[in-house]
Amino acid sequence: MGRRVRAPPPIPVPSAPIQHLHITHHVSRSLASRFTPAGSTAAGRQREPVIVIRHQQSGEALHLLPDAGTLRGADLWRAQLVGADLRGADLRGAYLHHANLDHADLRGADLREANLLGATFRGAVYDSTTRWPRYFRARWSGCIRRPGPGEVTPAVREGRGDEAAPDA
Repeated sequence: MGRRVRAPPPIPVPSAPIQHLHITHHVSRSLASRFTPAGSTAAGRQREPVIVIRHQQSGEALHLLPDAGTLRGADLWRAQLVGADLRGADLRGAYLHHANLDHADLRGADLREANLLGATFRGAVYDSTTRWPRYFRARWSGCIRRPGPGEVTPAVREGRGDEAAPDA
């Protein structure tokens, strides 16, 4: 009798040319993409990039951060980030007050000093490299720990399982 989580409607992405720059160190689906419009402003300066946080499976834009060069200290108040791909994101000092991060991928993310008051994390995935704010308990908030690429899972020896162990 689990509750189905419905993703929010897609956010329209600006139609300007997009230059993909990965904020994370992962080569898989990007955490966010930035773009700088081809044209420049009247003063001759390039406009600040926009960060697009995308869904980990569909790639749909979940949240836009205009005039942001990084997610560090970002204002994500009440952001609907259900299923967001935030692997390796630097969210230190981010304002995630009442944000919905259900089923988000937070492996390798740095959330130290982030304001998580009222944020929901049901089913969010994290690993040993995820950094949380002091006194935050990920498991109490409904997060699920998954081994990361650096964590080793013991291999199973071949055999039936009822034979004697070899002498070492």
